[in-house]
Amino acid sequence: MYDVIGIGVPVTDIFIVNANSAHFDIQDPDFRRSYIAFATGSKSQVRMKVRTGGSSANTCAALAKLNYRVGYFGLLGTGHYSELLARDLMERNVDVTHILRLPSFEPGISMVISSPEGNRDRAILTDYGTGTHLNEEHFRHFMGFLTDSRWLDITSLKPKAGRSLLDFLKQIREREDRPKVFFSPSKSMLGPALEVVRDLLPYVDVFTANDEELELLTDRKRIQDSLKQLSDMGVNEAFVTRGGDGIMHMRDQEVHTIGAFPVEPEEIVNTTGAGDTVAAFFLDGLIRDLDVPTILKRAAAAGSMKITHEEIGAKEGVPTAEELDAFLEQNGDQVEVRSFQL
Repeated sequence: MYDVIGIGVPVTDIFIVNANSAHFDIQDPDFRRSYIAFATGSKSQVRMKVRTGGSSANTCAALAKLNYRVGYFGLLGTGHYSELLARDLMERNVDVTHILRLPSFEPGISMVISSPEGNRDRAILTDYGTGTHLNEEHFRHFMGFLTDSRWLDITSLKPKAGRSLLDFLKQIREREDRPKVFFSPSKSMLGPALEVVRDLLPYVDVFTANDEELELLTDRKRIQDSLKQLSDMGVNEAFVTRGGDGIMHMRDQEVHTIGAFPVEPEEIVNTTGAGDTVAAFFLDGLIRDLDVPTILKRAAAAGSMKITHEEIGAKEGVPTAEELDAFLEQNGDQVEVRSFQL
């Protein structure tokens, strides 16, 4: 049996580094939004770095690094980038034997464009490629594989694939041996597939999102109101990442919060994939049945270590269990976990 099987869209990340771009803020009526811009007609010399990504693929790679048995389910094509993605997961000890190949199709590609200040401020452009073709036949064909796991880690899917996922989760709902579902949709799913996400929530055991995604889902600005709305939508347990404001966790109306470990702005160099790293340590704590304060402290520490790692890439900078323990031994008293009732 697997500890975790990931379901998602593996993508090739192409990082555009040192772009000759402008970085500026515009004050909208409710908040300040930051922009990266290029002059019309300009031609800039840049450095590009090719890495592998995809939210669930990143989380699965992090869990494999923690010595869990991890598998992955998704679609790839047959070209160079597809081979790169499959080989990278395999080399990171993720089982890729249940990734389907679609001839003549290309996998997803993301362009990660950094601001002049570095990778801590960036914009991401994504083409989901083969990920748009996942359907109910694929879920039905691999039913045995997908139910042979303690947890399913599910990330953003396109609307049609989301409906196929919903049908699959309905089919396995009453099975005593069904895997638990950890669901983390991104903004790219909360736009075109918002209603699908809401329909999925009653079939999810643990939900996770950042605070902006939670606002999109619940249409509530105050995070306490968002958590109440999330509970009304059928979610019993949720993690909410809040960047520099830390992490919140809700279970049965009880909320725990933790601040972020102190990091200077100039130390932040590798934010891509940070949320996926944090999600891996949420799952690590859930699998090990750790108490909530311990899960939050370990996940916050992993996120801090990830964003200060110098090498670019969504899968780079994930700490080992030993590295995390050493970090907490030295810095664990810098954050505090608090709790309150909704």
